[in-house]
Amino acid sequence: MRNIKSCKYCEEIIPVAHNRRLFCHATCRLRHYSARVAGKIDAPMVPDEMRSFCDIVRKHAPYHAVGYALDYPLGRQLVHYPPKGRSLRFDRTFDDSPCFELKPGFELPKVPVAGVYLVRLYDCCGVEIAQPDGLAHGVYVSLVSRMPEPGKSRIARRAARLRW
Repeated sequence: MRNIKSCKYCEEIIPVAHNRRLFCHATCRLRHYSARVAGKIDAPMVPDEMRSFCDIVRKHAPYHAVGYALDYPLGRQLVHYPPKGRSLRFDRTFDDSPCFELKPGFELPKVPVAGVYLVRLYDCCGVEIAQPDGLAHGVYVSLVSRMPEPGKSRIARRAARLRW
């Protein structure tokens, strides 16, 4: 017997055919996100792998910083996360803001490769803030997501397994 899932917002039962969904409908997803931003719902717990990253960024960020972005060095260029335009975030919502949220709730970054990333901080107007000394050498991000690797436009698929 399959597990029965319910919507995270209205707790309505989600059909078995859609067992990977978190919400029964797009309106529930938007209402849940709006309630979380307003502070009515607690943000999800930070995974243990990312706790040190969150602590370092919060500790060194100035009081007026409300967002952060990550840059991954790839050869001579830097790949920017979150990517420009509308992008899928760690909590499975889409957002078009140029940075991850730092305050009031900490938004986990969605990156394809574990490694050292340079951190850029932003104020409430979207203006980049001077980088604090504690973040000058970058921060190690250990939690990766399924997305295209830097410099590639598609997600790499695993090679098919040979069956004899």
